[in-house]
Amino acid sequence: MPEIHAKKIDESSVESVFQEDFILEGNVKVSNGLAIKGRVVGDVKVDANIFIDKHASVIGNVESSESLYLLGELRGDVRTKSRVEVIGKGKLDGDVTTGRMVIENGSTFNGICKMGDQ
Repeated sequence: MPEIHAKKIDESSVESVFQEDFILEGNVKVSNGLAIKGRVVGDVKVDANIFIDKHASVIGNVESSESLYLLGELRGDVRTKSRVEVIGKGKLDGDVTTGRMVIENGSTFNGICKMGDQ
């Protein structure tokens, strides 16, 4: 069974955090790790890991040079180099291109997944 790496967000492992009351309409580019606890409507590009918390939502495409850990909701396509984890009651509606994907029991994924060296 694949190992789940992130059951919750460790804010000390990222440099940027969008808190629960944060709402952004527009594209985001971050050069370090990012944790989203609020709502983003737009594309997100991160040069490290990205965490989307259980009450957070993103409507837009997500690209990470490392991994995506999804506990909340994401409607959009995903591209990561390392892995994608859909955890808890996480919901992903979109296509995924990644090195490895883990979908925990209780979470949902609707889309097409392409895995391997990306």
